[in-house]
This record gives sequence, structure tokens and C-alpha cells, in this order.
Amino acid sequence: MISNILGVQRTRKKTYAKPPPFDRWLILIVSALLLVGLLSVFSVTYLASFNQNHDPTYFLMVHVTFGGAGVIAMLITAQLDYRYWKRVSLIIMGGILLMLVGVYFRPAINGAHRWLWGRSAQPSELAKLGIIIYIAHWASSKEEKIRQIEFGLLPFGLMVGLVTGLIIREPDLSTSVLIVLTSLAMFYVAGADTKQFILTTFVGMITMAAVVVITKYQIQRIDAWLHHSAATRDSFGYQPGLSEKALAQGGILGQGLGNGRSLWINFPSIGHDYIFSVIGNEAGLIGGLTVLGLFLILAYRGFTIALEAPDAYGTILATGITAWITIQALMHIAVATTSIPPTGVPLPFISNGGSSLIISLVAMGMLLNISRYRKPARG
Repeated sequence: MISNILGVQRTRKKTYAKPPPFDRWLILIVSALLLVGLLSVFSVTYLASFNQNHDPTYFLMVHVTFGGAGVIAMLITAQLDYRYWKRVSLIIMGGILLMLVGVYFRPAINGAHRWLWGRSAQPSELAKLGIIIYIAHWASSKEEKIRQIEFGLLPFGLMVGLVTGLIIREPDLSTSVLIVLTSLAMFYVAGADTKQFILTTFVGMITMAAVVVITKYQIQRIDAWLHHSAATRDSFGYQPGLSEKALAQGGILGQGLGNGRSLWINFPSIGHDYIFSVIGNEAGLIGGLTVLGLFLILAYRGFTIALEAPDAYGTILATGITAWITIQALMHIAVATTSIPPTGVPLPFISNGGSSLIISLVAMGMLLNISRYRKPARG
């Protein structure tokens, strides 16, 4: 009798398949980038933490707190079936629109309406992921109809235009550009007509160019980028000039961790907008290329997960998440190397910042969950 029960138990145990593994490469890459972030933030904030709080690790521990919350959120979303987000996409989108409107009822900080509470919560950061979730649901439900103007191009343009319009008014042009580029990638992967895609891209470029032309401070930024110099601290070219100087001092192998601190004292927003300059200064060209390589591998793994996703929703969602993180990383690095005008976007997983770090890790949790259901790509 006992042997029969044990035999049944063994049989039942064999019927339970092991849960599919997560993409291990993606986990390793994100872990490596988080480690780089810890070292970079500590180096940048060491003196400021000591001078302001008599504790050299104060700002580092703030970063660790946000990072820890983000890792916990990533672990939770990694276990949550990615198809759950389809059911709540409309609620998420509605909430984001309310928050984007809500910032205009809060006092402006340095002339901008970007935060709901102090400087710790930016709805525009939530909008990056929220619109990806919504577009993935909307686009996957249209199937072949997405090629028709009334079902594809028009609602897509209205949807993206509404979100980016609210963000541009904050003002935050860089985040708007990032959302537009990410949305276009998703629209194309979802099966949009090539002519519609080209038209949408052209209209988007014209619109952004018009915004730049009519916005005085954007013109000043572009002019400063073309003629940047670290000579005048109050000028728009001050930070690009210092960034170039920091990278030049780093050389091939870098100056070593913490050896650029005297430069960071006079470098506003170094821990957020120009953290790649810290990496290039202290780890040199080798360190900078390593970080760039990690993001390129992350892009490869992310698009591979998208290609092997079991359904259209998973494919479009994974494409959106991967495109967002990759484009944002490339934008940040381009700014640090003065390849494009200053944009103010953080380097994912590395820059000092609460909401950006947490939301990026939540997105990685979603991507990891999709990786558990992927099917081998057909050759």
C-alpha cells in the first residue's frame, strides 16, 4: 500500500515540468550595469556626501535604496505573466495621462513642471513604460487592420501625440523624442504599412524640429553644442565642455576610481545627465567601450526575446522595452561625447536617479518574463 502511494507520488512528481528559465545573459548584463552604476555614483557623490552630510556614503545609500527597490520590483514583475499587463493597459494609460496633467497643478521647479512630489517622482518616466504597454496591446489587437489609416496611422498618431505633447510642455523635449522613436519601432514591428511608417517618421521629425525652432532654450543648447566651451559656468556649453575635458583626461585606461573628483565638484548634473563622462574619465576608453558593449548585448538579447516571443503582444512589448533602453543609452552616450546637443536623459541602470532606475528595472522584469515563454526562432 505504502509502495503504491509512493509510486503514485513519484509519477505525479514527474508530471510537473520545471518552470522555463529566465534569460541568464540578460540577468548578467543588468547586474553588471548596476555594479558600474554603484561605483560611478559613489565616485561622483563622495565629496558632496561628506561636505553636506558628514557621511561619504550618504548619496550612495540613497542610490542603493532606489536600486534595491527596483531589483525587488524586477523580481516581482519577472514572475508575473507578461500577458497580465495587457488587461490593465488602459488603466495604466489613463493614470499616466492624469499624472502628466497633474504636474501642471504643482509649483514649477527651475521653470519646469516635471515632478509630482519634490524631485522624486517624474510621470514622464512612467510614461516611457506605460505607453509601451498600451501600444503593445493596441497594436497586437489590430492585426492586419493596422495597415489601414483609420485603424492604424490615425489612432497611433493621436495617442503618441497626446502623450508627447503633454511632456513637451513640461518642458522635456528629450523624453518626447525618446517616446516617439520607441513608439515608431513598435509601430513598424507591429506590421504598419511602410508608406505610413515613412510618413509618420517624417511628420515626427518636422514636428520636433518646429518645437526646437520656437523654443528659445533649445536653440541656445544647439548653439552651445556647436561652440561649446567650459570657460563660462553659466553658459549652456559649460557641461558639454567639461564632459569633453573629462573624457580626454581619461585616455585609454582611465585615471582610476575616484581620481576625477576635483572635476566633478564643478560639474552640475554629472551623476544623472553625464555619468558616462565619469566612466570615460575613470575607466578610460576601455571602460566606456565596455559599457557600450553591455548595452549592445542587452539590445541583442532583448530583440532575440522579441523575435522568439509566443504571440504578437509579447513581440511588440519586448521590442518596445528593448528599443527604449537601447535608444536612451545611445542618446546619453552621444550627449556625453558631444555627438548631439545636451538632452538630459539618464543612462539606464547607471545614472543617479530614483524613478528612472526603478522603472527601468521593472521593464527588465517584464522582458525576463517574456523570455520564459519564448520559442526557438525558425531558421
